[in-house]
Amino acid sequence: MFTELLITTFENEWDVLPEGRNKAIHGNGAICPFTVDVSNDSPFTGLLKAGGKITGFIRMGPATDFTSSLTPGLSPGVSIKFLRTGASSANFVMIKNLHPLPDNNHNFFSTDLATQAPDHADSTALAALAARFCSAGHCITKVGLSNLCTHDQDGTEFDDPIFPFKITFEPTGEINFPEAKPETREEFINQFKSIAPGTRLYLIKAKPSPEFDGLVLGEVVTSDECVSSLFGDTKMFFKHQWIEEDIALRPEWADAFYDECYCNAP
Repeated sequence: MFTELLITTFENEWDVLPEGRNKAIHGNGAICPFTVDVSNDSPFTGLLKAGGKITGFIRMGPATDFTSSLTPGLSPGVSIKFLRTGASSANFVMIKNLHPLPDNNHNFFSTDLATQAPDHADSTALAALAARFCSAGHCITKVGLSNLCTHDQDGTEFDDPIFPFKITFEPTGEINFPEAKPETREEFINQFKSIAPGTRLYLIKAKPSPEFDGLVLGEVVTSDECVSSLFGDTKMFFKHQWIEEDIALRPEWADAFYDECYCNAP
């Protein structure tokens, strides 16, 4: 974490990591193909346009090695990728917060995840990690979403993208893992492989703006088996979008975006 160039996470345009790049966090995970039937009430454009059926990949796993005494506790995280015809893929990432789940809970699906996280870093280790992220010169607790809405999956472009301020994934309750700590990371990752196709993982909620509550966009439904692989853990890349790109399109959201950024707010 303290040697890799952080800006690569936001500037790399490929779906694979640059040669020699390592995943310092979220190094182990499982990938599931999924579908979403977007609500007919969606106000957004691009991939989130009303009534669309979209397909993507979700990668799920712990932020760090929770079996190590140096990083105790499970910190769930997901990455989302939508491939698009004639356009770059759309990606976003989600966590709960900077801290692991409380009470030594290792049920990955016991908490909601979002594209914005609180800015609390109460431990020395987390503060050091947050300071390292701050060196990128941008907000470290939020990612942008406007790129989701510039093109649909067929590549149709929307010149004036309408995008959400925030997306939250709420577990449907259809799948749960034991709260007890697994003996190994492999044992933990293997739990994802038992998820059957057709499983409803998350309810997708989106805030149209900072002032409004989230509206339901659809559900993340697995369309095939979940797998782990060397490629997924070492090569597959999910670009993070600067929130400044969203602010450039919606400057009236700037104060809300910069709230709880931990650092680099104007």
